[in-house]
Amino acid sequence: GVDAVYAPFASNVGTGKINPSKLADIIPQNNKYNQCIPQILSNNADEILAYSNAISQFGHKELNWNLGCPFTRIAHKKKGAGMLLYPDDLFSILDKVLPKIPVSLSIKTRLGMNRPDELQAMMERLNTYPISKLILHPRIGILKYEGFADIEAFSNIASISTLPMVYNGDITDLKSFHRFQSQLPGISEWMPGRGALINPFLPGAMLNGSYPPVTARNQILKNFQHDLLEGCYQTKGNKRSVLGSMKAIWGYMSGMFENQDDLILRMKRTPDLDEFIKLADEILQTPTNMDIESWFRNMGRHISY
Repeated sequence: GVDAVYAPFASNVGTGKINPSKLADIIPQNNKYNQCIPQILSNNADEILAYSNAISQFGHKELNWNLGCPFTRIAHKKKGAGMLLYPDDLFSILDKVLPKIPVSLSIKTRLGMNRPDELQAMMERLNTYPISKLILHPRIGILKYEGFADIEAFSNIASISTLPMVYNGDITDLKSFHRFQSQLPGISEWMPGRGALINPFLPGAMLNGSYPPVTARNQILKNFQHDLLEGCYQTKGNKRSVLGSMKAIWGYMSGMFENQDDLILRMKRTPDLDEFIKLADEILQTPTNMDIESWFRNMGRHISY
């Protein structure tokens, strides 16, 4: 159900030879099933070019520039959404990067860092650049994930953008997706983001219009967990790192299971991977909940595993 996945952003990759650890998420053998698009968090044109040259050697055709990360420690370094406060520097980077970059460049961003008109003020000039996609999460950075996605503000940006637009933000289940579709009839590309981490069935349902039958869901999830474990072992290599990755994933997926607080707490606390897998197998025997928008609003913003 997924056309492409965007890799976790690489940061501090430098301007020389790229450390292989910065490329682990995007090498082809670790991405057998979907197109994987590398992403970079940077405020340095030479760094973006160095990383783009490295990923092009693996056959990648697109690099995504993250101008949306809202967290303070990132924004204060003039990175992520913090870069939106410095439009002259942002355009200077584009001026240096785009004539030389060997792949297409897409941008993932927000309405602004402090105010919802920051991106809008840049759109006239941004439209002049050959940016392959503008992926917009319609919140400002200082809100992080609080409040609601601002659909009116997204529509305003889309109305003046000549760049291909992708919607991102608060797509948690089919109900919310259909609501956004009706509000944004001109948008044809959607990024579910954390909604797909909570509910792995969501991308397929967005394409097909429905979830798998209730009787099939738990077995599909068991197979999915098996694939996740196998992938984590291939990329992490040791039980401690695998356990950390699986806990992070289940911090989201736990939203599909109602009234399982005790099991979820035990999964969170166990230091043993084998015990974690047993607990996960146990929770996978229980019914799934596909209507998770209320859970997402009440608890999902503060996931901590």
